[in-house]
Amino acid sequence: KRAETRAKLSIETWSDIAKFIESRPSEDHELDHIVPLNHPDVCGLHNTWNFQWLTKEENTKKSNKLVH
Repeated sequence: KRAETRAKLSIETWSDIAKFIESRPSEDHELDHIVPLNHPDVCGLHNTWNFQWLTKEENTKKSNKLVH
């Protein structure tokens, strides 16, 4: 059964997004889109609510998957 996911819309400035990106906890972390930008079932957005910091290892494991 396919889960339905709806992206929440928000209006953010590029400076808000830049501030989030500049907040990287360490060189070991990478920016991950929680809801992937390119996925067969969903389309995430480039907004801070859809970002998370993962270690490089965690981000490699997650790849382009939608983790519930």
